[in-house]
Amino acid sequence: MKAFNVKRCVLAAIALCFAVVAALSFLRTDVAHASGHSDSSDESYAYVIDSFTAVYDVDESGYMEVTEVLQVTYTGAKSYSVTRTLASADGDRVRSVAVYELEGGEYEEAEYTVDSESEDVVITIGDEDSKTNETHTYKISYGYYYADQTEDEINIYPLSGIEADISLAEITVSLPFDADVTFTLSGSEKANSSGKSAVCTLTDVSGGESLLIYVKVSGGVISGYTDLSGYYALIALGVIAVALLLIKLLCFNKHKLNTEIKKEPPFGYDPLLVGKLVDNTVSDSDVASLIFHWAAKGYVKVNLKDANKPVITKADNLPAIAPDYQQIFFYKLFRHSNVVYIDDLDEDFYKTTEAVKKAVDKQAHGSYSNISMGLSVLFAVLASFFIGGMPTLYAVFRISAQYVYITGLIFALPALVIYGLCESLMYNRYKLKNKVFWGCMAGLIALAAVCTVIYVFVVPSNIIELVPKILINAAAYAVILCSTLLISRTEKYNEQLGAILGFRKYIKTAGHAELRERAMKNPQIFYEIYPYAQVLNLEKEWTDKFYSMNVKAPDWAVYTGGGEVSANIVAAMKTARIRISAAIATPSGKVKRKTTQDTEILI
Repeated sequence: MKAFNVKRCVLAAIALCFAVVAALSFLRTDVAHASGHSDSSDESYAYVIDSFTAVYDVDESGYMEVTEVLQVTYTGAKSYSVTRTLASADGDRVRSVAVYELEGGEYEEAEYTVDSESEDVVITIGDEDSKTNETHTYKISYGYYYADQTEDEINIYPLSGIEADISLAEITVSLPFDADVTFTLSGSEKANSSGKSAVCTLTDVSGGESLLIYVKVSGGVISGYTDLSGYYALIALGVIAVALLLIKLLCFNKHKLNTEIKKEPPFGYDPLLVGKLVDNTVSDSDVASLIFHWAAKGYVKVNLKDANKPVITKADNLPAIAPDYQQIFFYKLFRHSNVVYIDDLDEDFYKTTEAVKKAVDKQAHGSYSNISMGLSVLFAVLASFFIGGMPTLYAVFRISAQYVYITGLIFALPALVIYGLCESLMYNRYKLKNKVFWGCMAGLIALAAVCTVIYVFVVPSNIIELVPKILINAAAYAVILCSTLLISRTEKYNEQLGAILGFRKYIKTAGHAELRERAMKNPQIFYEIYPYAQVLNLEKEWTDKFYSMNVKAPDWAVYTGGGEVSANIVAAMKTARIRISAAIATPSGKVKRKTTQDTEILI
């Protein structure tokens, strides 16, 4: 895993939002082209409805079962499908759509698709075979519930969403109580009756005309239908969150860190391994820290006269007990000559850097419990499914088996990316300053909020209602972020990390008096610990402590400046580290082969 980089993560988050919006726009356009069978104004796709029979069975709960039978004659030269839009008022919902075609005297399941247009449900009936001059009979059944209306009246709009002309229409309303029912076509009253049922017959209805059925109940009360199905997913997420918490408390809460202050690098580890263990990553800068570590040990010398073009000279061989990754790096660095110009490394030297990283990863393998990491990913995937997968399931099981809503699945991607960023952030939490850590965490929460807002606007409310959409996303992202807390250290790594953090605490908090005393005994103490301060992100804190101590310059360096620790040499070392990091990570030419005489000149 690459090191956590705040700027890169911000750019990645912005790019992610743009990618989601672009993907959604593409999908919506693609779906529109796939399901848009005809332009209603194009006569070549025209059809007429010979007869339209509809029965509306209203329940006292506010739920209405609807059965429509349409006999259709295709009149256009390219006619092949019928579009039926089931319009709904604000908050009202269409459910359980099914379409059948009359064949051989029996109704069999028809070929049809279902989609959403705003809050309406759009049914497209028929395959792509031309049906010009053919007559087909279709039966549409669906449920319709009233989410909000007065207790004693409802409005029904049977012809809403029908653009074709209708030769004969027969509308029947069945009610649980006595009521006064009025049928009004385009402002003109056509029929009225009283009782538990009412029938209206119309002829020669032009496409687009509006029929209103006004029902005034006198014998009882029709309540508003409350749809709670959107909250079932929220309850399931709550169960998952409780399970996550219990697993964390009972199984992965046993290894507390002992961060007692350590004055020396723990276990004799070099800065590269320390950098790996503190945040579970190996950066190019961590690899470059070996140069100054070797310099402090007397294995190399560094010419810093031009810090932008540092020159490294081999002074001694590494001991045989040096770790494999050090041996690989050292050998590859000096395989052509004892003098290496960093700007002229081989084009493929970055392969050596990658080999070194893999060797370090191998040595530090097993830092975290595989079970805890697997469970963490499992919980994140489950929560992401609730964000991306629930709209698809709800569309299929609540609206229609033919409603294949895949747009919501895209939102599982940013959810998993946010999990990955949070996981990386948690690995780096001991290396980042608290302000930066919590700032990044706030940024992830803000990114989750942005994704939720986009989700709310994109996923139709006729699939999932507004409040459940918001709550499902909030709960799912909470589970995703918290699932990273399951990742548990092994007992060995717990001991290693505790010691490293104790050493880090020493670098950060050591007093001037103590350091002055140590510097008097060991004038090179600053340079010995400096590479560790680099990988622990405490370079400034460590160097600031020595500016006033008159500690002499390192024996291994050639540079322009005074003979003690100063801003001049620190800046040169920092610049050289940056240049070395870039050079070992990027193809950059070939090594200049130097002789041993060159070594004497350079140092």
